[in-house]
Amino acid sequence: MYTMSKTEPLCLSLLNICKSLTTFKQIHANVLKLGLESDPFIAGKLLHHCAISLSDSLHYACRLFRYTPNPDVFMNNTLIRGLYESDRPQDSLLKFIEMRRNSLSHPDSFSFAFIVKAAANLRSVRVGIQLHCQALVHGLDTHLFVGTTLISMYGECGFVGFARKVFDEMPEPNAIAWNAMVTACCRGGDMKGGRELFDLMPVRNLMSWNVMLAGYTKAGELELAREMFLEMPMKDDVSWSTMIVGFAHNGYFEEAFSFFRELQRKGMRPNETSLTGVLSACAQAGALEFGKILHGFIEKSGLAWIVSVNNALLDTYSKCGNVHMAQLVFERIMNERNIVSWTSMMAALAMHGHGEEAIGIFHKMEESGIRPDEIVLCLKRSKGLENVAAVDFSHNHLSGSIPDTIGSWKSLEKLFMENNMFSGVIPATLGDGRAVFGSVYKGELGDGTVVAVKVLDIEKYGSWKSFLAESWKEWIKGSKRRLDGGLLNILERLNVAIDVACAVDYLHHDCEIPVVHCDLKPSNVLFDKDMTAKVGDFGLAKLLAERGADQQPITCTGGLRGSIGYIPPEYGLGLRPSTPGDVYSYGVMLLELFTGKSPTHEIFSGGSSIIKWVESAFPASIEQVVDPELFTGKSATHECLITILGVGLSCSVDSPDRRTNMRESLLKLKTARDTLLKPPLDHKPDLDLEAGIGDSSM
Repeated sequence: MYTMSKTEPLCLSLLNICKSLTTFKQIHANVLKLGLESDPFIAGKLLHHCAISLSDSLHYACRLFRYTPNPDVFMNNTLIRGLYESDRPQDSLLKFIEMRRNSLSHPDSFSFAFIVKAAANLRSVRVGIQLHCQALVHGLDTHLFVGTTLISMYGECGFVGFARKVFDEMPEPNAIAWNAMVTACCRGGDMKGGRELFDLMPVRNLMSWNVMLAGYTKAGELELAREMFLEMPMKDDVSWSTMIVGFAHNGYFEEAFSFFRELQRKGMRPNETSLTGVLSACAQAGALEFGKILHGFIEKSGLAWIVSVNNALLDTYSKCGNVHMAQLVFERIMNERNIVSWTSMMAALAMHGHGEEAIGIFHKMEESGIRPDEIVLCLKRSKGLENVAAVDFSHNHLSGSIPDTIGSWKSLEKLFMENNMFSGVIPATLGDGRAVFGSVYKGELGDGTVVAVKVLDIEKYGSWKSFLAESWKEWIKGSKRRLDGGLLNILERLNVAIDVACAVDYLHHDCEIPVVHCDLKPSNVLFDKDMTAKVGDFGLAKLLAERGADQQPITCTGGLRGSIGYIPPEYGLGLRPSTPGDVYSYGVMLLELFTGKSPTHEIFSGGSSIIKWVESAFPASIEQVVDPELFTGKSATHECLITILGVGLSCSVDSPDRRTNMRESLLKLKTARDTLLKPPLDHKPDLDLEAGIGDSSM
């Protein structure tokens, strides 16, 4: 029988009032001093409070668990729960695996319920199925708690059919299980199935009605939502919030306002969700006066301390054109600002033409110690930033998509973005307001990383200062030359062609999903310091889904992809981007590289083209079309050039089905290089006398 020592009640009472990790560490130190750390009851209470009750203390809970001898199943479950509720739910899976391998305690129903919730948070049905199998092995699959969690997991992952099978196998599902199944249907968009289950429910509680309300509003079935709302025997703040937010998000702002007024007439107190929902409706509808009324209500009701409500109020004033009131709201929440507060204020200032003030707010946010999770929203509404000359977001650990609107910053000369995690591409219009394609440049970040940057107007003052133009195109045109004044020789050009072919071959054949570049051309091929060619500018690239062999080509109604002279003919007929399309562009590039003539050269007019021009001289008279710089008078050179031009022509035939694929083309080019490098039969190598010194065979 367990007996409690005299000091244990004191420790437990201190835990109940503990609100910070600092205080918890003091209590823990006292437990160690009293020698109570080996008491399973005290150790379990300590771990539970640290992992579940306190915020930002999970790392300490993990250390506490590590130094606890023989943790029982309760302690394992506690840590698994704390981890699955964190921003790294995958760590709970590792802890569950460790429990299965090392612990003397077997997982129970709570273990599986918590770990299945981790799979749901990860949206990983594969992990969920594996855990389902483990539950079967332990005979817990039909356990009410575990079964309900499995239903929720499958619903969260979008597998409503799997959820229904689990539900049908439950011997006596309770109201929670019924609600979980209805929720799964609603999440999966099966409102008809959800309604059928709702009608079959033996007992409906308030949550059952609210789940259906949320499903209807999410699906845009607002009239059905209204009918169900009127049928409800009783309503709570969740019911009202669902209607207000649902109608507002679907663009029915007047109806959202009407529900909010009715909520007040009923004498019910609006909650955080309903207030933010109706403020969102005000912001979208531009209802400034109603927003002011809500502001007064928030102040009188003592709800001004809620950060999310203040953020919504700030956003409302901003979108309704009153940036001064937005600033006042922002100043009021000085000690409670979160990332949404800062970014909303930056967005408000930038949207109303106060670009420099927005940048100033960004720097204040840095000083406060907050690091944004995504690129700041002020960049997306950049109306006051057109006159900014330099912006520095470097070393801020930012992430998110680069917004297209930075392309309107016409006077921007310097944009520092290194040591962040941005996705997307720098807009082609950076430095100019026109939406046309630009040029690709090589840039070097602060850490030495080489990047490709696209800038539109190279004649604009300051736009070229930070970048070095070293593209294939510059070498072909002769504006770039070797130190001896010469152009690229045949071997150097062949190495460039092979480098590009290797890159495109990888995109087409070695990626998990084939990638089509869609804009292969010389200006999108850059050289590094070792003259290795790199393919850049993936702004038009497409991922290809696999198609069956018997499937017909799919037509595309969008615009042409690529650049004039390099666009394959089938794109003009409406066919979608394809790997043979890239092959065609590569073939044209190859012919350009070895003839020195661009496909848009003035000699190619009246139905003529670089392809027809090379064909007319191939193979007997290639000296008429090949760049004169490449002829050396050697037979190996001539043979190599015939092979190269042959590859270019086989890649650029009109029919996509008849084109040589990139892998075969790459092999032929490598064979041509071997031929070029092979010494002639009458060549006598110089003797290296020193090579034989020390050789035991001599």
